[in-house]
Amino acid sequence: MKKFFTFCLMVSALFSIDAMAVDCPGTQQWCSFYANPGGEGCCIPMTEVCGPDSCKTVTPITGCEGLACENQLIWTDVTGKNYQTRCNRNTNKCEYQCKSNYYNAGGTMMFGSPPNCKACPAHATCTDPDNPPCCGGGYYLIDHNYKESTGGVVVMGAKDYECLRCPSIGGVYGETPARCPTDPPTPSFITNCYMPSNINITVTEGTFQFTRNCNYTEDE
Repeated sequence: MKKFFTFCLMVSALFSIDAMAVDCPGTQQWCSFYANPGGEGCCIPMTEVCGPDSCKTVTPITGCEGLACENQLIWTDVTGKNYQTRCNRNTNKCEYQCKSNYYNAGGTMMFGSPPNCKACPAHATCTDPDNPPCCGGGYYLIDHNYKESTGGVVVMGAKDYECLRCPSIGGVYGETPARCPTDPPTPSFITNCYMPSNINITVTEGTFQFTRNCNYTEDE
């Protein structure tokens, strides 16, 4: 039993070193499983095994001193904010990303400032915060804040996305292909909506079918 426990302890320690993947000097490795109280762990010589006493006499690694992400070596939630932050120890600067199920609406002018993260709209998924939300089947994306000058120059501002249901004819709603956008709409993706072929559509004048899928167009 004693030998088995010792083996498990060593495996856990080794796993913690690899999982954190924190940069240390070339002759050292990161030890976090037995973190120094109040710290984030420490760098130890390659010849040592990470153990309960490894960080007791070693100064914990710090970074981004005095900044919001100080000592945060992994993505960490920021209280009251829709984004996470961590310290890039190579540049000693904070990095930011939107939390899960949020998208980066942009509109911030200062480089390196926190992102403008907005909640993913209804009927959408937001798996990549730097891409537009991906609307579900039968819905199209629109940016309510989209503006374009008379000269055709797009005015950059914060995005305000919403997923709207495709229009209907005779109670039959338009459908959309199963693909997600990588570029923002200008101002919407209603052209992705189409009326399906070979479906009976009844209106005042009678019942008819489209012989092929018929896409909607953007109003001028």
